Amino acid sequence: MSDVKEVIWDSVDENGNPINPRLATPEEIEAKKKSKGIPIIEESFDKRITKPEPTKIQVEQLTSSVDGKPIITPVRTTDGLIPWNDPRLKTPPKEWDFKKPVEEAAQLGLLLIKVALKLNGAGLSANQLGIDAKVFAITVIENYQYAAFNPVILESSEETELMEEGCLSRPGLWLKVSRPKKIKVKYFTFKGEEVINELDGFHSRVFQHEYDHMLGIDFTQRVGKLKLDMALKKLHKQLIKAATTQQLEYEAKLTPRLRIPD
Repeated sequence: MSDVKEVIWDSVDENGNPINPRLATPEEIEAKKKSKGIPIIEESFDKRITKPEPTKIQVEQLTSSVDGKPIITPVRTTDGLIPWNDPRLKTPPKEWDFKKPVEEAAQLGLLLIKVALKLNGAGLSANQLGIDAKVFAITVIENYQYAAFNPVILESSEETELMEEGCLSRPGLWLKVSRPKKIKVKYFTFKGEEVINELDGFHSRVFQHEYDHMLGIDFTQRVGKLKLDMALKKLHKQLIKAATTQQLEYEAKLTPRLRIPD
């Protein structure tokens, strides 16, 4: 997946925010090797990144089964996301080694933010891109996005909340998942600075959803088999009704993401 790990931008504005951040083409990556490298955001890395216009998302069908019967579930094939059934999503990723150059951490964090925003997601984990690193991005907070390196949930409230969730790795699948309403977390910035914070509401839910990926699991394992099977059958029927070809196009407004409550 090395072809999706480089992010470049034209310049930075007066606040240090990147202008026109984008995934580097092979030609630009090669040019970087012959130059002084890609500019890196420093103090302003965790500040706002302008959200791109929504784009159509390409997904393909994958046949699985419920009760021994074949059903169709979509697999995203664009923007570097690996299929939901890829073994790399079932294995806890390695902790980020801060002995690596800070530029690598900055590039990875910016990549996750960029892709999550492009797909209209609330967050994105590195292993969803096939990158073996305990890192995820949170993009649900208006005007503020950040990347959490080596995150840990320190405490969880006894009070729980039931809410509908989706996942960028599972297009079209929605499940009502119960999670602790409040959590206390620890993570590191791309510079290796420790952050301890208490989260509640939707921010808390998104953090927990992404943290599941750090454990090698996803939201489908937070519900019972009956509920999951019913949701998969419903999705199967929707897909059959929507198209008869192998390729489906989903408008960005229909792509799976954690819904922000009204």
